[in-house]
Amino acid sequence: MKTLHYSIIAILVIGISFFIGENAYGCLGNCPPIMPPPHYTSPQITVRTNLENYTTTDKLIISSHVFNPNNKIPLVIKIFNPSRELESVKIFPVSLNENYTWMISPPIDFYHSGNYTVLSQFGEYYAVTHFYLNSTITQYYLSQAPLKQFRMGTFAQDIHCHTGFQLFFKAEDYTPACAKSETTTVLVQRGWAMAHLPDPFIEKFEITGLQQSYAIGQSINASVTYSGYTWYAEPNVKILDASGTQIWFNCAYCYARSEPVPHPSLDTFTYVVTNYSNNNLPVINKTGTYTMIASRDNKTASAEFIVTGSKITSIYDTGVTPMSVNVINTNFTINYNIFGGNVSEITQDPKSNTLIVLLQTTGDGRLTLKIPRTLLDSKSAASNQDTKFIILVDKKEVKYTETTSIDARTLTIPFGLGAKKIEITAPVNI
Repeated sequence: MKTLHYSIIAILVIGISFFIGENAYGCLGNCPPIMPPPHYTSPQITVRTNLENYTTTDKLIISSHVFNPNNKIPLVIKIFNPSRELESVKIFPVSLNENYTWMISPPIDFYHSGNYTVLSQFGEYYAVTHFYLNSTITQYYLSQAPLKQFRMGTFAQDIHCHTGFQLFFKAEDYTPACAKSETTTVLVQRGWAMAHLPDPFIEKFEITGLQQSYAIGQSINASVTYSGYTWYAEPNVKILDASGTQIWFNCAYCYARSEPVPHPSLDTFTYVVTNYSNNNLPVINKTGTYTMIASRDNKTASAEFIVTGSKITSIYDTGVTPMSVNVINTNFTINYNIFGGNVSEITQDPKSNTLIVLLQTTGDGRLTLKIPRTLLDSKSAASNQDTKFIILVDKKEVKYTETTSIDARTLTIPFGLGAKKIEITAPVNI
């Protein structure tokens, strides 16, 4: 009898629970059965690590599996430290039902010891796992050889030497090293080493590639070459007119390097003079004499040039197509010439019978392409005569000029400053 009472009570409790649960979903009267959410019925995402406990010298591997991918939604994996602060994040584009793996090679560059949380998120679905890290990263860095510390990102002047050893810099290339104090003293006295790096430390600073004259509206192409221990920023570059008025400046806050330069003076770096806001080369629309000045720390270089009103003849004006590029998705090469920019790549889209040309422009210009007929051609099916291509520059149709031969069609296409893509379509196949 007691058992029967317990059974009745259990049934009543379960019934009340289902009633409350159904009404919690907002329905009244005859409620439909409660269906679990899809991500509980069939997991959409999982995440796991290769170990549960790590030290700094272990390899950390995080694997996350997406079961029903949607290529419009990325997979985001985040690592939170024991203080629940975001330590690192990685984003994967997702297209296949498979594992996506994030491998962190030793050393595991996290400073806190304790329990870490891994959150893997795909749209509204997520999965969580944990691991424990016994971090000895500080000791790990300090135990490495001086040059390895430097290559791992430690400032040269902050290299750690073992007890009884002193930091110095080789005179031949300024790389850091450690030796006993008496040895370091002898090396410095003989000129084979330096106790301190020059500050600031920049060498061989000069402007290269600047022409003596340019036409109005022509892009000013120049570079700054330099060597040294350059961690912080690229050079500042400005152009002054004859009265000393600044008419162009490359940046208000120059680009900062995100990684240290691995060798202080053995490498030479080249900075192409461009505007950081839009990556365009400088252009001057007034005749006169101008001075380009580049500076970096205590180094300065300058060079003069003139801008004339007459057009300066270049190889573009000869009608020759001296440059070439491989066409992606084909075995063809296209010869071309361009004024006012550069060609990044050319791709064939066989489905639409189109060539797609990607550009980087420095001003208004024109592109000449010598297209083999066997790659792309447009002819009338009835008369076998050449017909016009449809040419779009950033989705707007433009007029073009053309010369033809038996095996090729040479097109000259105008474009404006800022143009990014040219599409050449043959509306009628051979």
